[in-house]
Amino acid sequence: MLVAQGAMQAFTEITSATYPPTGDVSKLNMTDALSALLAKMQTNPTLYITGHSLGGAMATMLAMYLMTWDFGNSPTFAVYTFAAPTAGLQTFADAYDQVLTNKPPNQTWRFYNIWDAVPNAWATLNTVSSTFYPALPGPTQTEDVKFLLDFVEKSQIPLLTMNLLQALPRTPLWDRLEREHRLIENDDSLESNVVFKMPYDEVVAMWRECMRVAYQPEALFGRYEHQVRVAYANRKRLPNSPQRASWRNIRRALIMLSRIFWFVGVKGDYRRVFWRYALARLRRGEIEFLISVTLLAHHLILFAREASAGRRNASNYSAKPIEEVLVAAE
Repeated sequence: MLVAQGAMQAFTEITSATYPPTGDVSKLNMTDALSALLAKMQTNPTLYITGHSLGGAMATMLAMYLMTWDFGNSPTFAVYTFAAPTAGLQTFADAYDQVLTNKPPNQTWRFYNIWDAVPNAWATLNTVSSTFYPALPGPTQTEDVKFLLDFVEKSQIPLLTMNLLQALPRTPLWDRLEREHRLIENDDSLESNVVFKMPYDEVVAMWRECMRVAYQPEALFGRYEHQVRVAYANRKRLPNSPQRASWRNIRRALIMLSRIFWFVGVKGDYRRVFWRYALARLRRGEIEFLISVTLLAHHLILFAREASAGRRNASNYSAKPIEEVLVAAE
């Protein structure tokens, strides 16, 4: 019978603890204390064992453990767990059923939310994703979003300009939409002046989802890593010159690197992704790519977070006012 290492560690700490932990009174362990307490009760008392989350897992282990003890007056066990993960594999569950579940009048009650992944912690991620967090209707599930994000992944283009369509005056697009009565004028509350063929809110939500996914730090730095190896490596290298290698430029680069290392590499919430990229550049002496890519990527990540939260316009030409607030990546 196998149980999780963390569950076994918590179980050992509970069963080896002494009561009271301090003082001159002779110390008792858990079973000694229970024996003394149950001895004062009538025959066949009910012993309630309960716990929440990890405590619930401990409740099942302790119940099995206490069932092996002879307390004299034969207590009945009632186990109640709340949002508890299983303590072990199927062999543990089978053993628990044999010792407790299938031996009335002992009772076991398990309470949990089917949308909570913790009580199903031993399921695979795919099972948790598909069963407990099923795909909800919305922009993340549309074929348009999937198609655009698939293009982003396959093209490996780091910097993409994704905007909602905005018609500008005295252009063929403006004239066509005007003929089709699909222009919105004098409404600066909207992200676009075009009457879309899909619901407006759905289009905006699709754009925000694309921005959120495309500029996730790991995905963005992955695309830049590809460009450094495949595209940037073929750039024509400029010869070193006294001007490029001047102390002034070296000092400026060191200042930028120190700030990058501190604000992104230490305080940033995507520092692991950053260091994976940065260490590869440092090993190859590609300091220029380290500085330029990180500065631009940091801006894109912050902007995408603002965009997906609805604090950035979905079109560069939109007349909708925005609040100039950036969320720090830390």
